[in-house]
Amino acid sequence: MFDGDGQSRWFTHPQKGEYLFRVSKDVFSIYEWSDLLLVSSIAVSAENLFGRLAPLHHTQYFATVSDSLGRPVEATKANNKTHAGYRGIQIWDSSDLDKPSAQPKPTHTLDRALASEIEHIIGAFGVRMVFYTTDHWIASVDLQAPAAKGIKLPRLPAVEQE
Repeated sequence: MFDGDGQSRWFTHPQKGEYLFRVSKDVFSIYEWSDLLLVSSIAVSAENLFGRLAPLHHTQYFATVSDSLGRPVEATKANNKTHAGYRGIQIWDSSDLDKPSAQPKPTHTLDRALASEIEHIIGAFGVRMVFYTTDHWIASVDLQAPAAKGIKLPRLPAVEQE
């Protein structure tokens, strides 16, 4: 029934619960929940390709990430693990994908310096994307203007459970 690429991810449309998104590396597809009938399929341009989906559990936005940088940052004394951030993070507005005539593109793309500091995207809280940093802090950026000048990253220490 579906092409099995092993890398597609499914999630409920953030604004329309009767639809499902199927996200793969180069295509956004929208299906009806009731019978999995394909409603529309939109190709992603080459400059907006991504590695995987990062659901934010937000009513409007979701994120995609490019592959990890591949260059681990310095190991921490606490756990001797090395961590690498992402090459890029794109924030998408789900309502843009409801327009089949438009070429989808991210609403915002986090700059590479910031993306490289993010180890894991936790989700959304209000209008902020919350994430775990490579130096073991919890931080957030505004979903509507993540690249704003003078951005402040409020940080909270992350406590590891033993």
